[in-house]
Amino acid sequence: YLAFAEPGDTVMGMALPMGGHLTHGWGVSATGKWFRGVQYGVRADTGLIDFDEVRDLALKERPKVIFCGGTALPRTIDFAAFAEIAR
Repeated sequence: YLAFAEPGDTVMGMALPMGGHLTHGWGVSATGKWFRGVQYGVRADTGLIDFDEVRDLALKERPKVIFCGGTALPRTIDFAAFAEIAR
C-alpha cells in the first residue's frame, strides 16, 4: 500500500459486511489505522458491486487506492468498470 499512498491518505474498498476484506481500509486492521478508509457496498437487489456508489465515492473522496475485490464476493468482478472510475 505504501507504494501508492502515504499514511493518512484515503483508500477505498468494499465494506467488510458486504464481502470485503478487513485489510482494505477497515478500522480494525493496520490499513484502517494508517489510512483513512471509505467503503462501498453491493446492490441489495443483485448482490453486485454498486458502481454508481463506487463512482460517487471516488469523486467525493478522491482515494489514492481503490481496492476492487474482497474475501467473500461470489461474483465476477468488473475490473474494467473499476479502471474507468479510477481514471
